[in-house]
Amino acid sequence: MSRIRSLALLATVAALAALVSACGGGGGSGSGSSEDPQKVIDKATLEGVESGNLNLSLKVKAEGEKAGSLDVSVSGPFQAGAKGELPEADLEASVHGEAEGQKVDFEGGVTLLSDRAYIGYGGEEFEVDPTTFGFVKSGFEQAQQEGAGEGAEGKACQEAAAALEPADFV
Repeated sequence: MSRIRSLALLATVAALAALVSACGGGGGSGSGSSEDPQKVIDKATLEGVESGNLNLSLKVKAEGEKAGSLDVSVSGPFQAGAKGELPEADLEASVHGEAEGQKVDFEGGVTLLSDRAYIGYGGEEFEVDPTTFGFVKSGFEQAQQEGAGEGAEGKACQEAAAALEPADFV
C-alpha cells in the first residue's frame, strides 16, 4: 500500500472514530417525508446522534506547488459505544484523484468492534493485530477519562457538533 493511500485510510479512520466516539449522544427521531426538504435541512442538527448511516462526500482542490484534486467518500453504519467503550462502525472509504502529481485511486474500509478491528483493502479483510488494537483502545479509553469532567473537551465536542447547521454545508 502506498504512503498516500495509507495516510488517506488512517486519516479517514481517525477522523471518523473521533467523531463517532467523542460526539455521541442520546437517541434521535425522524421527520415526515411531506415536509419541504429545505426546511428539514434548516432545522437539522447533530444533537443526540448516537447511531446512524454516514454518507459523506468531499471534493478537495488544492492549488499552488502541491496542487491536486481529490474526491473523497466515506459511508456506512456506526454506533456509539457504551460509556468507556469503543464505538462500532463498518465504514467504506474511497479517494480518487491526483495529489502532488501522483494519481490516487484508493478504496478500502474499516470495521471497528468493541474488541477487535478489521481493515479492508484490495478486496481482502485484514484483522488488526491484538497489540495494535490494544494500543488504539487504550488511547481511546484515556481520551474518554480525560473528557469525563463537566467542562471537558468531550462535552465541548458534543456541544460543537450539536451546534453545527447542516444547511451551511449544502
